[in-house]
Amino acid sequence: MRKDVRALNTSRKEMSVIECVLLAICPVFILWNGWSLLDRYWQKGFRWRFLSRFFSGGSYTIWYAAFAGAMLAFFLVWYWFGSTRRHERFGGFSVKELRPDILVLSAIMGLLLQRLTVAYILDSSRWNGAFFSAFYEKYQGVARGTFVGIGVLAVLLPLLEEIAFRGLTFGYLAKLLPFWAANLLQAAVFALYHQTPLQMAFSFVAGGFMGWLFYHTGRLRNCIAAHMVFNYLFIPMSAKLSTYSLTLENIFAVISLFLLAGVCMLIRRIGGKKS
Repeated sequence: MRKDVRALNTSRKEMSVIECVLLAICPVFILWNGWSLLDRYWQKGFRWRFLSRFFSGGSYTIWYAAFAGAMLAFFLVWYWFGSTRRHERFGGFSVKELRPDILVLSAIMGLLLQRLTVAYILDSSRWNGAFFSAFYEKYQGVARGTFVGIGVLAVLLPLLEEIAFRGLTFGYLAKLLPFWAANLLQAAVFALYHQTPLQMAFSFVAGGFMGWLFYHTGRLRNCIAAHMVFNYLFIPMSAKLSTYSLTLENIFAVISLFLLAGVCMLIRRIGGKKS
């Protein structure tokens, strides 16, 4: 039987409305300011001297990875010991609790969302090239062809963003609001966090699906799996986007939309069953 989203969190009585709202929006402000400071100090040539010895001056990718790792550790501790996790098992550590079927369906969801996003980006680039340029400029310093770059974009960022936005933002909002309202708000915050107009649209859709997945499976690891697949497939796509056929990608998008609906129906049907 499907769990009520409120069962994933502590009682509303334990926290005031103001406390829940402030804690829900804290992750996005921390990340916003963190990334801004990283970019600002990098442009000014700022380096931590004791780290430069190990990183030989450090490329932007290395520093980006170090900052993402530090933020991941911070949010993981917050989530692990915070009130949003008291009744929600982070999962994946017990073989009995592991649901390979849900994990596979979650990964397929990430793949299908990526196919829809490719068509959206190609369509958007035709009528507004500025959106397209801003999208690439945001990550131009990260070497996507290196193991470190792939690790940051496909592993660290999905972990960081799922814990921050689904684990914390959605967790606190769910104390106050019904699922649909909490999910829409956390998706909106997730979209604003991505800042560029091109990313905000598909981040809102993807964030909504991740929140839905968290609600129907009760496991954050499923959202992480879907997000990792989504980001990983973006790495080769972003490098060869100019070679994609717009007509063919739109056909794939329509097919993917129907397949995504089917995957959601399967997850909803089996997601509440006990392992």
